[in-house]
Amino acid sequence: MQFGAYFLTGPSYDHANMSRIEEQHSAGGLVMERGRVLLIRTRTMRGKSVWTLPKGRIEPGEEALEAALREVREETGYSCRLKRRLPTTTYRFRRDTVRIHKTVEWYLLEPVRKAGRHDPREVDEVRWVPVREAFSKLSYQSDRTLLKRVTAPVEKKKLTQKQDAREAER
Repeated sequence: MQFGAYFLTGPSYDHANMSRIEEQHSAGGLVMERGRVLLIRTRTMRGKSVWTLPKGRIEPGEEALEAALREVREETGYSCRLKRRLPTTTYRFRRDTVRIHKTVEWYLLEPVRKAGRHDPREVDEVRWVPVREAFSKLSYQSDRTLLKRVTAPVEKKKLTQKQDAREAER
């Protein structure tokens, strides 16, 4: 059973800034198929529209992979299966007077089937986007970095294959 530090220790405080620090542990899925990425358009707490990857909190008693699969299903309507675990990301942000330290466990997923609709209370739109377009569409640098880490080896392999083909023609 995995729990974030928030569940184990509760919130802590930054006494110098008189603000509460909350540790959050989430899980998400980078869903890819045929050179496309599944993105969601949602809203920040302030109502700003953003394009991002599906993710959400790990519930008590839930494993990170279970949470990632659940969040992807709820936010996109797709049931998926695991391809492989991806690097964990950590970032910080502020929500009112609370400083949030968030850790996200990521998984590369492939869609199995469309299992329903996305939750319209959480997500405004779900869209399959070509990988190259996804880099400019994603609102958060951490999402772009994760996508780059997954796609860079594939792009490098394609480039090497093209170079090898050109050399063979000489």
